[in-house]
Amino acid sequence: MIHLVIAGPPGSGKGTQAQLIAEKYGLTHISTGAVLRDAINKGSVLGRLAKTKIEHGEFVSDDVAKRIIEEFLQENQEAKGFIFDGYPRTIVQAQMYDEMINSLNANLSGFILLDVDKNIIIERLLARAKVSKRADDADLGVIMHRIEIYNQRTLPLIEYYDKKDVLYKISGNETIEVVFTKICDVIDKIIN
Repeated sequence: MIHLVIAGPPGSGKGTQAQLIAEKYGLTHISTGAVLRDAINKGSVLGRLAKTKIEHGEFVSDDVAKRIIEEFLQENQEAKGFIFDGYPRTIVQAQMYDEMINSLNANLSGFILLDVDKNIIIERLLARAKVSKRADDADLGVIMHRIEIYNQRTLPLIEYYDKKDVLYKISGNETIEVVFTKICDVIDKIIN
């Protein structure tokens, strides 16, 4: 079973690319951010736990993220494979994730990192805010904080996954189509 993670800073296009990957390769897609935003809209316990953190550009706790992923894996045991978008985001989450999928007799197939210039990230998020009306995309201060949090907590995953020999770094500065072609080249090598 294939297990892929797509990562990158806010506005890198990982959600868009994850959807395209899921469609092309028949994988089940999970976006922890989308799950949390849905929980917030429903007013669930998980949503209330996450609401304040997300509005301020923070990550949810490792335990909350783990609960989301465990529940998702349980509900999708018949899946052909998975593409995770937005998880893991920290070394602790990566270790938890490794334990979860190892218990299913699986391993991470590839960690695809979208590398995007800071100015492009800011442009994309401000443009997305006009369409999505997401408050966390419209506030430059929150955007900068999200980038800082990403750099502090998520960038260490590069070394972690590089040591496991599953890191694939791709420039996310180009168009959706160009980036997707590069990602497909990587996935085709992984699965063949």
